[in-house]
Amino acid sequence: MLKSEKQPISKKKSMLYDGKIDRMLNLTQHVCTKIQEEQGVIEPADKDYIKSLITFEDIPEIEDLRSRANKLVDVCKQEQVKFALVAGAPFWLIVLEFYLRLHGITPLHSFSKRIAYDHENADGTVQSIKTFVHAGWIQSPEYTLKWE
Repeated sequence: MLKSEKQPISKKKSMLYDGKIDRMLNLTQHVCTKIQEEQGVIEPADKDYIKSLITFEDIPEIEDLRSRANKLVDVCKQEQVKFALVAGAPFWLIVLEFYLRLHGITPLHSFSKRIAYDHENADGTVQSIKTFVHAGWIQSPEYTLKWE
């Protein structure tokens, strides 16, 4: 069972990560964008293996989450990175981020801005087009977690 120690309420602090990133391993199901690549994101050697670890077909047991998180930590260590691009379901991210931090790897999320515009087709219909543009790195709050 997971217990969270009460965290002190502090002054406002931006969640934007503005530190230096040399290399960040993409642990998401998506291929990184050109902008993300320019900012140091690299794809894992075996993307299918990563996808197999972050995809859940059934409700997982906590041991399964821990095992998958540890396997992703091992991949990060093999790639010799200190940052990991993460995304996914909250039940999974809380475990993954905990294990990454435990091993000195900083988990970051891509913050994307949605740009939407309408395009009028030749037949008079209107198509709404949405594009997501990477706008920065978000660092989720750290929590002190204890597993019983």
